[in-house]
Amino acid sequence: MNGRRHPPLLVGWALVAVVGLSWGLGSYPLVDQDEGRNGEVAREMAATNDYVVPHLDGLPYVDKPVLWFAATAVVMEILGPTELAARSVSWLCALATALLVGWCGGRWFGTEAGWLAGIAAATAPLPLAFARIAILDSLVALLVTSAILAFHTAVEARLARRPERIWTVAAWVAIGLGVLTKGPVALALPLLVAAPYAAWRRGSWAVWNPIGPLAMIVVVAPWVSFMEARLPGYLQYVAVTETWQRVASDELRRSQPWWFYGAVAVGGFFPWWPFAFGRRRLDAGGDPHRVLLWLWLLLPLMLFSLSRSKMPQYILPLMPAVALLAASRWRTGERPSRPVIGVIVAGLGLLGAAFAAAAAGAFDGRGLPPTLLMTLPTPASVMASVCLVALVWILVAARRHHGPGIIAALSLPAVAVPIVLHLPISTIAEWRSQHDLVARIHSELPPDTEVLGLTTWRPSLSFYLRRTVPILTSIGNELRSNYILHTKDRWMSEDGPLRPFPATLTAFGRCARPRVIFVHRDQIELIQGLVDAGLREFATQPSHVAYLCDPDHSPVGAPPEGGVLRSQSVAEPGTPLPTR
Repeated sequence: MNGRRHPPLLVGWALVAVVGLSWGLGSYPLVDQDEGRNGEVAREMAATNDYVVPHLDGLPYVDKPVLWFAATAVVMEILGPTELAARSVSWLCALATALLVGWCGGRWFGTEAGWLAGIAAATAPLPLAFARIAILDSLVALLVTSAILAFHTAVEARLARRPERIWTVAAWVAIGLGVLTKGPVALALPLLVAAPYAAWRRGSWAVWNPIGPLAMIVVVAPWVSFMEARLPGYLQYVAVTETWQRVASDELRRSQPWWFYGAVAVGGFFPWWPFAFGRRRLDAGGDPHRVLLWLWLLLPLMLFSLSRSKMPQYILPLMPAVALLAASRWRTGERPSRPVIGVIVAGLGLLGAAFAAAAAGAFDGRGLPPTLLMTLPTPASVMASVCLVALVWILVAARRHHGPGIIAALSLPAVAVPIVLHLPISTIAEWRSQHDLVARIHSELPPDTEVLGLTTWRPSLSFYLRRTVPILTSIGNELRSNYILHTKDRWMSEDGPLRPFPATLTAFGRCARPRVIFVHRDQIELIQGLVDAGLREFATQPSHVAYLCDPDHSPVGAPPEGGVLRSQSVAEPGTPLPTR
């Protein structure tokens, strides 16, 4: 971080934090919807070697760009289509972001502050959680962070009359890679921060030098052009549905109140954000670094708060700003202010009390699976004790003005969560995944068993079956892909992944090979139709039921596979299934 001596406690504790971040990363199933969907898109990309057009259940999936899926598919080529492979890119990006933030913090604010910034960026609840999930946002956070820091370096280099062009190009290349990961938001966030900062520093040319946007176009244009050629209308869909409607309307059904991100930041960036508002450093007045960091935190937070579509992970790129702001107020050998210590102690006390309540059975009768309620008390008790130890450790370290001890104590609960709560986390994952259903299909039925989704589908079902699962539908929203929903007529066919809803269910009772029908528990009429057709219940889940047609008990005269179903009429669903 700089030439000064690195505190041994923090060096060792950083390794402990990496262990916590990595603990059991591939030991529990992918969770539906997001993890199962992203893992399945990457699996299909690796299986087909089509690294240009992402596919989901055999259909084009263009709701998100290609980069995260391609990177994960490359890992799957090496490790196979496993949970570890699906989560590895997110994990690596979170570590890379923490290293980058720690390095910058060390250069800007001193060695110990740099360690604080890096550890904070890795162990705050929000980045820690999404580092362990097969989701795009850790990669977006890394690329946005890289672009903003590269722009800052370019501006400062221009002011010092040093060459800045390479940093400008690097920033715009990072933006281009971000656009290939999650679309225009990766363009908006860095420019929203860098443009006013550069204007304030009178170095706007370091941001707007035409060679930079040209570099971004070189990165993005080939893939976008190919996508438009393969899927006419792709650009209109991206510009209107996936960008404008996400920001300006509730088209995607993710509306939250304006204060939503404030609440997410308070919990997701704890316990580091109190330091950002703590006692001002004596040399911090007018510091360009702090001006950049406040722009980085506040302007995107305002933009996201104005958007109608809100999800917690959207503000993940703001955590590096919080970590660096905390580092900017850190002084080696100086005790944090009493208000900062008070807020941290209160927060840890509330967290410990929540774990103690969970251990005492506060969540009983809340609709949670019995297996989770059985496995939760002991780990929750341990976590309550961990919070108490962290609280005492902080008070002792603060009293002795021992900065490394305070930093280690602040991150102790987050480091402990993946280890101590591994069993409850695994139980939740199994509850919200189709891993066990597929394991039963593989163990009890032959390999050629047909699996169909009747007006429903779960991505982890395809991921663990290692094949597409045809969906019988009249609505087309089962994939939860807005693109497929808007273009379903183009993909509907009798023998494709998206099939017309059958006129009847009687013929489902006749099969030439085993057939499993996957249906939502809320579709009572469909379930009754399957039972009337002679299918037996094969497996039951909290939200779905699987029914089996056994050819050994199938009536004579089974129709050809994929044939049109006739006779007993069943009314098709008239409204989409509840979003889960």
